[in-house]
Amino acid sequence: MEWQLAIFSSSAMIFSLIYLKRFATFNENTDQPNLNNRAAQHIGKRYTLSEAIINGQGRIQVGDTFWKISCDDDLAASTQIEVVGVDSMTLCVKSVET
Repeated sequence: MEWQLAIFSSSAMIFSLIYLKRFATFNENTDQPNLNNRAAQHIGKRYTLSEAIINGQGRIQVGDTFWKISCDDDLAASTQIEVVGVDSMTLCVKSVET
């Protein structure tokens, strides 16, 4: 019984190392690097504010999702903004000069 446990443990470690070595870079090269990063998918997109940004914080509705947004400046409602980055699940925006 003990020898079965020893064989199982060592073979599990060996096959795990082989798997990690073989597939470590499998998903690194992709044509859609932000596929599972919903916030990063908004970088570069422009939106119109429906609510004002006060004290650098606000929110915007995109589709059926509300996103927290942050900006260096306070902005009035109906201002055109562009997403320039993300911080966790907060979209970093700036005003679009027209």
